[in-house]
Amino acid sequence: MERWPVEIFFRQSKNKLAFDRYQIRSSKGIRRYSLLMSLAHLIAYTGCGKTMSFEDGYAYIYSHIRKERLRFIYLCGARHVLFEEILALVA
Repeated sequence: MERWPVEIFFRQSKNKLAFDRYQIRSSKGIRRYSLLMSLAHLIAYTGCGKTMSFEDGYAYIYSHIRKERLRFIYLCGARHVLFEEILALVA
């Protein structure tokens, strides 16, 4: 049985983007959040400079974010930034 694209969108949004974990009550908030989910999907499909599947794009972007986090921590250590100052930056 073939799935409708909207079903796939919501399943991916729930599984990877935590769509089902937020509680928004206003219609304005719901519209904004659904727009953000659509943007996240678009970035996953096209964010690496070429079109790919959502799963591949998500994995690519997630990997890139992890590398940037490690680079940030390394640079903070190289500059002798105190741990408490790093926490204040990322909190």
